Order: sequence, then C-alpha cells, then structure tokens
Amino acid sequence: MEKNPYFRYSPRFSREIFENTFKEHPTEMSAHVKLDNVNTYRLNSSGYRSDEFGPGAELVTAGCSFTFGSGVPEEWRWGAVAARELGVKETNLGVCAWSTQLIIENIFAYVKKYGAPKRIFCLFPDPSRSPISAVEGLLEYDDGFEGDRQVVNVMLERMVDYEYSDKPKYSKRPYQIDDVIPIELPMYFYFKYIQMLEEYCAVIGIELRWGTWDRQLGEYLEDKSDGLAKHLMHGFRNYVELGSIEWDWDISVEGGGMIATMLEDSKRAYGDCHSDLEKQFGDNFYMGTDVEGLVHWGVHKHVHIAEKFVETIYG
Repeated sequence: MEKNPYFRYSPRFSREIFENTFKEHPTEMSAHVKLDNVNTYRLNSSGYRSDEFGPGAELVTAGCSFTFGSGVPEEWRWGAVAARELGVKETNLGVCAWSTQLIIENIFAYVKKYGAPKRIFCLFPDPSRSPISAVEGLLEYDDGFEGDRQVVNVMLERMVDYEYSDKPKYSKRPYQIDDVIPIELPMYFYFKYIQMLEEYCAVIGIELRWGTWDRQLGEYLEDKSDGLAKHLMHGFRNYVELGSIEWDWDISVEGGGMIATMLEDSKRAYGDCHSDLEKQFGDNFYMGTDVEGLVHWGVHKHVHIAEKFVETIYG
C-alpha cells in the first residue's frame, strides 16, 4: 500500500512539527552577535544571554535580538532593567532574528520543561518574519535551501515592500516565498499565535504583557480613531502601549535597527530625559555597539521600553 502523501516528509521536518522541545543554541558568541568590541556577552549552558534556567522563575522575557540585548551591556537590556525596577530575577529567552511564532512556541516548550513563571514580558518583532516550510524545487527562499521540507524562519521583506517593482506577474517552480505569499497569511498567524499565548497564560495563571518594537504595527494597534484602540477592538487583553510613535528622539529605521550614519542625527534629536545615562554611556546611549549591518538600539530605548512594561504592573 502506498504511503499517504501527506506524511511523506523527512524525520527532520517531522520533529519540527511534532516535538515541543525547548530550543538549545550555540554558546559561541559569533553565532549571536558579530563585531561588538565594546560590550561583553555571557551565555548560559543553553546558549541564552541569561542565568541558568530552572523552576520557579519570577520574570521571563522573550523576543528577538532586542530582547537578547544586542549592542548593549547585560544589565541594561530592557528585560534586565524591568526586572530591576520590579525587584525580581529575570530569565531571558531572547533569540536573535526569531519570528513571533517561534518565540511563542519556545515559551510553550520552556514552560513544559521548567514550569510556569509568575510573569512573562514579550517584545515581538514585525509580522514579516515567519516560519515557512521550504521544499526544494517547489518553494524556496533567497538565502538558499537547506534540508528536505525544513521549517525555516524567513524575513519576508519584499512581501511588504509596496515599491518592489520586480515582483513577477507570472511565476514558475521553484517559487520564491517572497513572491507568492500574501501579507495576510503571516499577519493571520502572527495575531493567532498571540491570541493563543494570551489564553494559555490566562488558563495556567501567568501574568502576561506583550508589545512590539515594530513602529508601524504599534501605530496600528494603538490607533484610537474609531474611539477604541485597535488592540482592544481585536480582543487583546495584555498588549502594552509602548507609544514609540511619540518618541521624537527615536529615529531608528521603522522602529527597528539603526544605521551608523544615524548617530549624529540621534544626538541632535535627543532631549534631556535620562541625562545621567547619556553621560554614563556616551554613544552607546544612542546606538548599539554591534556595528555590522543594521545596528541595534542603544541603552536609551531599552530603558523607555522597560518603563512602559513596568508601568502596567504598578499603574
């Protein structure tokens, strides 16, 4: 009898679907942050920029490289600042370049392995990041193909670039993921995963807060033109209004990273808040010290994000 075609996939792909295992990462810093000759990075035995994991965590922070703390000192990551303000110990699950879906899957696996923490704070990336099953000869990604039907975490940049003039009207195999997937698909799963996380935390008694560093998404979720903020209209109970669209001093690229030429402009845009930290950190106050490609935020923005999360606890 011929094997059911729906289940003709590799053992590697099978594990991606059916195993809910906590992700281990390399403990070599070159796999996480490149060309940072200023700040130091201490990784635990699982490859995270955190103390060793264990049961009874008070605060778990989760997100991508901004939560990992690329380009800033360990104690000035937004999660570390929030934990210090709350007077608790933090466990940091930040993983560079991850999508919201993978971040949430890893939270579920963390709780399965180590038990439920008291609180979880999440800072999610933009929705164009998405896990996709790439199939050689059928659906491929610009960075190349690795393995048989492997789930790859892609950044669908052309998908949301309305000025991308070369998007083909006709296509043939192998299809490029960016060319054939509409923005509605990753947006659907982006919000559905967050809804599942909210319900999951409510059922097992975890105090959840989440926001996004993506300025465009934040502007949409915090829009009150219809009389009620969009995140409330969508039924989200745990969203944190970071208000980043009101931060005149934040001139990062669409709320995300920065480029080196932005440093002097950032200094000119700066007001006078957190002036003690500006004197302490100098250029690292404005911009991260990871200088390859798109640079991450400096200490200043981490502190503002931490303050917004803490405000939702203390009011």
